[in-house]
Amino acid sequence: MVLCGFLQLLKIVVEEPTSAFSSFLQNILDLCFGPLKEVIFSHPESDSVILGYFVALVEQLLEKHYRFFIVYLGQFTPDGARERGYASDQAHTYFLSIFQSLASVLSREGSNLAPRICKQVLGLLDRVDKAQGLFAFTGFQSELRLGFLSTLMNILTRGEMNLLQDEVVQLLHRVAAVDFASFYQVFLNGYIKEILTHPQLEAASKMEGECLQWSGQVDLPTFSQEVVTFLNDLKAIKAQN
Repeated sequence: MVLCGFLQLLKIVVEEPTSAFSSFLQNILDLCFGPLKEVIFSHPESDSVILGYFVALVEQLLEKHYRFFIVYLGQFTPDGARERGYASDQAHTYFLSIFQSLASVLSREGSNLAPRICKQVLGLLDRVDKAQGLFAFTGFQSELRLGFLSTLMNILTRGEMNLLQDEVVQLLHRVAAVDFASFYQVFLNGYIKEILTHPQLEAASKMEGECLQWSGQVDLPTFSQEVVTFLNDLKAIKAQN
């Protein structure tokens, strides 16, 4: 397929470490997150094949050229860490486009998205966070974090990627861990109101026990168990209404 071959060629160019090839980086970003993006996401074989090549290209962009987007500013945060920021206004725009595109891949509800592509995106987010502290970056927190929390929760509540549930929960825990207080006190309340109808919310309030309630514990084993309980509560509520 021509589009797959083209994305593979761009990936080879991006992963080449020489400055001669890296000079093409901005042109590649303009192309992939401009006119080519709609073609990639709307193609009939996008879910099964093409998005895998697109994500592989994004992997190289983030793992080989992260400093094109994010740089150290020469200042320090109150806790003594070196402060980071966007390298330029264009880098800011590209950075948001990249991660919004990854969220779009994970958000293809009711599609035939191949589980391997979902796993590919989850693995990429995991690696970039471990290598670069992605989730703790203030830009991610202020502009992308809530969207990714919703995206990961949607994967779980849709139940379309059950074989990847452990990976999704672990990543959700890491994104939430940046600010557990806001996750429990702000995000979850808003998310529940977003996915349940008014009659379902009323039914949940009348159910015995701690329906849809979380303890606020931050360790991964407890968090994982409470995710499972939350999903079961949702199924029970929707089955009755």
